Amino acid sequence: MINLPKLASLPKPFEPYQADADGNIYNGNGKLIKTIKRKDGYCVVNMRIDIGAGEKKSIQCYVHRLVWLAFYGPSYELDHINRDKSDNRIENLRAVTHSENLKNRAPFRWSDEARLRNKNKKTISQ
Repeated sequence: MINLPKLASLPKPFEPYQADADGNIYNGNGKLIKTIKRKDGYCVVNMRIDIGAGEKKSIQCYVHRLVWLAFYGPSYELDHINRDKSDNRIENLRAVTHSENLKNRAPFRWSDEARLRNKNKKTISQ
């Protein structure tokens, strides 16, 4: 196991925010920022970033991307190793190619509603 710092600073334009290895984001005062769990399972945080000339802009960012960025820098695609999109611990994240990311997806499951719709289409068209 690699020894990581307790808190890692995010680079510009996300300064002075910080992330910890447990997947938490902190504001410039060291206060934990509330995460919002989206319907798709990913966690996001609302942030205010400096866009220059003293102007600030409110944005929403994926927590897993911010955690990875703070500890390792930018990455095109990230994978949640255990497939839990809300588990943003650094040990559960890895940088991957798009094809590698597709291999770790949960198997596709038909919902009862989709299964019923598909069954009805076959019945009507026969």
